[in-house]
Amino acid sequence: MKYVYAPLTKQQFPKTKDVVTAIALADLQDDVKRDTRPLHAVLERISEASSRVAGHLSVRRTAVSAMNYTVKSTTGNPEEAAAAKNRVKNVIDAIMKFHTDTVSIGAMLLELSWSDKIIGQDSIPTLKKHYTFTEIEKTDDNKVSIYQTANSAAKKLVERLTDKTFIVDTDDRSSRGGVLRSVMFNEIIISETLQEFFNTNSLLKGVVTGEINLQEILNSGVDVNKELAEINKSLDDTLENLGDKNYLKSPTGVKLAWNKIVDGTAGKSFIDLIDKLNTDTAIALLGQSGTSEIGSNGSRAALQVLNMIRADISFQDMKRVEAIINDLLLFDYQMNLNEIGTAQDIPYTFEFIIDENADIIAASQMFATLATINVKVNTNEFYAKLGLTVPASVVEPEITLSAAAQNNL
Repeated sequence: MKYVYAPLTKQQFPKTKDVVTAIALADLQDDVKRDTRPLHAVLERISEASSRVAGHLSVRRTAVSAMNYTVKSTTGNPEEAAAAKNRVKNVIDAIMKFHTDTVSIGAMLLELSWSDKIIGQDSIPTLKKHYTFTEIEKTDDNKVSIYQTANSAAKKLVERLTDKTFIVDTDDRSSRGGVLRSVMFNEIIISETLQEFFNTNSLLKGVVTGEINLQEILNSGVDVNKELAEINKSLDDTLENLGDKNYLKSPTGVKLAWNKIVDGTAGKSFIDLIDKLNTDTAIALLGQSGTSEIGSNGSRAALQVLNMIRADISFQDMKRVEAIINDLLLFDYQMNLNEIGTAQDIPYTFEFIIDENADIIAASQMFATLATINVKVNTNEFYAKLGLTVPASVVEPEITLSAAAQNNL
């Protein structure tokens, strides 16, 4: 049975006071009294209900899962490495799918099931269970606790690399709740602000009032006592149907007045606040905000810096996932090749294949520019930057780029 956080049963996001209570409960030092499930329930809701947050997490997930990878032999035995890759491929896919749990709440936990190893058949892992946000908590670096039941705070501690049935990952933050904790209040404020903006926007058109002039009605010669009820009903109908037509028809003796309640520029403050909060969320999750932080006159250099920061975050995600998958390969090695083997003994390793085409293009453009002023460069560096091997016929330690171009080096 899934854990249920009461404040989320009747509303999309909790009130601020409920979140403050949830944070205090998650930050308790006492392992027995601490309960991260209320906080994690809020973070889970934000990751699902906020399309912006969900999109940012999807970007980080895809940035890793879309990369090509290899399991490379370190002993000159590619067949052995290929066999290991085939054995663990399904679990590798699961790790890439769920690695953003660590980004979101500071921890990821996958439970594995290993097939029995028999003669002529390897032991192969499969994903038995992915633990959701409210089922686990980060106890410490490389340690995760599992809540035994939804209605109990009893926990089971799991430590990285101590049990082959668990893949454990944690972030290095001092507090629990991952990156989503830092943007949690942003998303709650945005939700509340949008509701206020909706209410304010509905008042921008103002309010129409109707005033009955008895003297004018008397002057028209009608029986006031007889007509007054009909005039009131006609006025009610006019005001109730206001906006359905592009004209107004008012009863005799009635004056309609349009009263402005909210200034037309009142909504701008709401939009500015939401933009600011969205920018902060984008920076926290992706390392950049797109264009709003830079402004309409932002420089190309500023955009390039933001893209570099974003690429750096993706690179950090990749290195973290590489480490987790190499944990998996250690388990595979121990299950199939060497029961007492260590990480130093593994004859293969997982690596992402990073496309260096863009670097080669940039290097080519740089060398073409330098060639116009006859600059000398180190021969080995020149060919390495272009992804090439130095030909045996080239023996000079330095070359002049213009000469290199002429001689088609």
